[in-house]
Amino acid sequence: MFWGKKSIEDKIKAKVKATLSKKVAELINNNLAVCIEFDGDGKIEASLGDTKYGGSPHFITADKVPVYENRPLKLLAQINCKDLSPLENFPHEGMLYVFMDVEEEPTAFPEKRGQFKVLYIPMIDLSDTAGSLPEKDAYKLIPIQTYSIHENQSYIFDGIDVPEEDVYKIIDLQYGLIAEIVGQFGSQTIGGVPDMQALWGWAYQHLGYVDADGVLDWKRVEASEGEAANKAEQILKDFELVYTTILDSHGHTDSWIHIGIHKEDLNNRNFSNVYATFVST
Repeated sequence: MFWGKKSIEDKIKAKVKATLSKKVAELINNNLAVCIEFDGDGKIEASLGDTKYGGSPHFITADKVPVYENRPLKLLAQINCKDLSPLENFPHEGMLYVFMDVEEEPTAFPEKRGQFKVLYIPMIDLSDTAGSLPEKDAYKLIPIQTYSIHENQSYIFDGIDVPEEDVYKIIDLQYGLIAEIVGQFGSQTIGGVPDMQALWGWAYQHLGYVDADGVLDWKRVEASEGEAANKAEQILKDFELVYTTILDSHGHTDSWIHIGIHKEDLNNRNFSNVYATFVST
């Protein structure tokens, strides 16, 4: 379901303006980011080609499923790109598939070991029924257009001293007040503003501050005397959020996976070059 852009945007901006100090509210409202949240309670059975969570990938055969340690990765989500039409930079046709390993605990940056992959198929052949139906442990996801806001650590506040009372109000806006406007808070999102912890992880990966085991090398970051952080901040402005979800199944609980992509790669539909961070809470 896609609300009219004007109505939902105006409601969120009004809430932000009424909640935060003037300068902070202006910066947030001028940098609202369109995103798609997916609502799924596990009760709607997925049909062929639906956006869905879990199950088997549709339209691709078993030999096309990525492999890690000689075992196929598990389908985390299948996204029908027609559901991404409000996101200007994303494809609006074809399918996105998000795979990850569920046998081992992911590293902080799982794609470094091949524990995580994203595949994109530009065109769909509806006559190809690869993927079993009905499916076990799979459910349809309903797209809902909304907006996300930058948190107080974001680069949009460079040079601005965010009042302490606004810091907590921004958190309330992110996780409560905006959810009230939309009607729900999705645990699965595409587009919008990624979590800052994930953002910094992507940036440091991009700069090469990750060892062969996919672990962030903080000693090298600290030894750079601020150079790494400055470069990372510039990179943050050039990432898009491909997918984020709470891992409430597939063997992991209270954990999140955040997936980002360089805007140039997104424009070129090069989903082989994504950056992922695994955060256990």
